Amino acid sequence: MPQMICPHPLQPVAPDPEKQWRSEQGRAHTKAVNLAFDVQNAALSVKRVAPVIRTALRHPQARLSAALRALGGSPCREEAVALMGRVNAWAESYDPIHWHAKRKSSGGERYICRLPSELKAAHYLLKRPLEKLLSTDANIFGVKGHSRDDLAREIKDLQNRGFNNIAVTDIVDCYQSVDPLAVYQLPLPEEVIRRTLDLRNQILVEDNHGAQPQARFHDILSFYDTTQNARGPRGLMQGSPLSGVILAWLLNGIPSTENARVYLCFDNLIVLARSPSETRAMADTLAAHFEQCPAGPLALCEPTYADDLPVGFLGYFFDPQRLGVGIDMNGRNKFLDKLNKAEARQDRHYREILERHQARRTSTLFDAHNPFRNHFPGEVWDTLLSFRAGFPAASTDDPELLALVENSRWLAERTNDGMAMFLHDHLFADPNSDIGQTVQAIIERHKEGA
Repeated sequence: MPQMICPHPLQPVAPDPEKQWRSEQGRAHTKAVNLAFDVQNAALSVKRVAPVIRTALRHPQARLSAALRALGGSPCREEAVALMGRVNAWAESYDPIHWHAKRKSSGGERYICRLPSELKAAHYLLKRPLEKLLSTDANIFGVKGHSRDDLAREIKDLQNRGFNNIAVTDIVDCYQSVDPLAVYQLPLPEEVIRRTLDLRNQILVEDNHGAQPQARFHDILSFYDTTQNARGPRGLMQGSPLSGVILAWLLNGIPSTENARVYLCFDNLIVLARSPSETRAMADTLAAHFEQCPAGPLALCEPTYADDLPVGFLGYFFDPQRLGVGIDMNGRNKFLDKLNKAEARQDRHYREILERHQARRTSTLFDAHNPFRNHFPGEVWDTLLSFRAGFPAASTDDPELLALVENSRWLAERTNDGMAMFLHDHLFADPNSDIGQTVQAIIERHKEGA
């Protein structure tokens, strides 16, 4: 049988550089995760962990993954690879850390660090293996697998079971108060800790929003010099992607009992018990514990007690009269300004649509046309859903959430469109449902047209 010859030979498909780059990023992240699991497995099998950690910190794909996480967004390949080449957990020095003071609602200041790209990437490089080696007690939250939202659900479950006497407190200037020597407890190479985590070996530059920055170099002796300016970062770096993991590591072992449950999330503490006397006794126990803490000594703020009363914690609201988790009023009030601005912009847009419609009016038949049809309040919906996403533990029927939706309904009513009003009323439906996907599609179209 004669061989068939194709008159038009197939042309090879040109490689897609963007697709190749996405694949390369995926491989880097996967390799970084696998290297972290190698560290965990070495620890579980009682093998020497140090060589495995060194391999994980030096591997080029792990360094690329760390560079990508430090850059964030969608960096181009050239930028990410260039940063990868500079990521070195054993680097002799780093560019200065810029910091600024942020006023605390309770008074005083917290010092927020903005790490240079190389140091930030080095912290991401350390984070994955350290998370795999971290074995916290069940009452430590704010770490991978034990989120703030997981804690909110656990608190509500206890409250529904009769643990209605609550004490809330936090650690005074927690990050600032951590003993700089405490970080050397971490299972990382000592030289890496000294060069990447010990703030005394970094150059700190205060960011005065345009004023002349002032650099200060902390060496081991000057750190304890009481004549030195007291302002500025010490202890742990607030703003580092690694500080939460380190803090959980250092504060592990917080006392808790069956009758007085204690939970820590970042530097926030909550005690739940069945009687007021038990919360107060545990609060005293905690104060004594933190005075002797290996990371400290650390002091606790004066506790706030709620005996069979509602209490706010971590942005959530816990009411013994409700079965579900609510949202704290302070968080909602801060959000209202953002929502009001989104509503005002949407209102202006609708006014413009109406003016254009009236200007084009040619007959009475034109009056039957709804100019707002398919003009959904997309920005307002996106703003409300973003706020909702920040409180995943809150009940869908939470009165605070429902009030926000109801107060914004006038914009959907403004369209005189039944579909707009229906979707607004079901805005917090399951995002995987038909309603949820419809809303998301409308929001995406709104963003593209903005």
